[in-house]
Amino acid sequence: MIGKLTVSDAHAHASTIGLGAARIASKFKEAGGWFISFVSLPPHYYGLTHSFEDIRRSIDIHVRQCGEAMRVGIRVACIAGIHPAVIDKLVRLLGPSKYDYLRRGILNIIEYLVGLKVRGLIDGYGEFGRPHYKTLPTSIVFNEMIMIKMLEVLRDYGGVLHLHLEQGGNISVDSINTVSQMLKAPKAKVILHHSTVAMAIRADKHHMSSTIVGRKDGLKELVINRKHKPELVLVESDFIDDPKRPGAVMYPWEIASEATSLISEYREAEESLYRIMVDNVSKVYGVDPY
Repeated sequence: MIGKLTVSDAHAHASTIGLGAARIASKFKEAGGWFISFVSLPPHYYGLTHSFEDIRRSIDIHVRQCGEAMRVGIRVACIAGIHPAVIDKLVRLLGPSKYDYLRRGILNIIEYLVGLKVRGLIDGYGEFGRPHYKTLPTSIVFNEMIMIKMLEVLRDYGGVLHLHLEQGGNISVDSINTVSQMLKAPKAKVILHHSTVAMAIRADKHHMSSTIVGRKDGLKELVINRKHKPELVLVESDFIDDPKRPGAVMYPWEIASEATSLISEYREAEESLYRIMVDNVSKVYGVDPY
């Protein structure tokens, strides 16, 4: 299995001040990668500010990076959005009196994202969601409002939506399931990014997608200890591509070695890992590896 273009990374980042998308994709392909989903980073990772204009510029840079990665010869999904931490910073900076101004600015960027999706330049949206750290209640509320808007965008324009959430266990998963149902959003296209194994299993039972970091221990917990046969669970590296934090969270090409190590100990893991890294990716992203 591993080493024959059957490894996938459903959530990674690339920066112009790091390795860059093309080099990441090339190294990933050498390790057996067939598919990688590149998700845009906050503007400061591209040497920009958090102004509305620079947020849009960062999205354009990301789209160009995705195009460079595609030329390497593997399947690439291009995902762009406004990270909850960016929205949080804007809420804190502008304050309650500038709410209408902030809302208009964010909605204009969302409209820009929709245009990119309609033109086929991006495959989905992310990260959106809620901050995972203690912050102002108004920031959480505003982020939730934007997340609801993006679930409506997903419903109306298709693609996938990567959600960055607090790791609140069943409460986090069930809250997204409830809102998605209310809005009639396609739950299989809602991806709960950087989930714990327990959250991923819960999401799977709700017919929602998720990503877990591709470390051996997590993969073992999912397919050996829990013996769960995931239908919509995916593997991610969540690689940040920050020279100041090399290898964080993990390199995309490490997914192959982690999976190989697990298979060497538990041969029965091979079928499940193939399902996760090929079949599930095809279901969620609508891409064919062959």
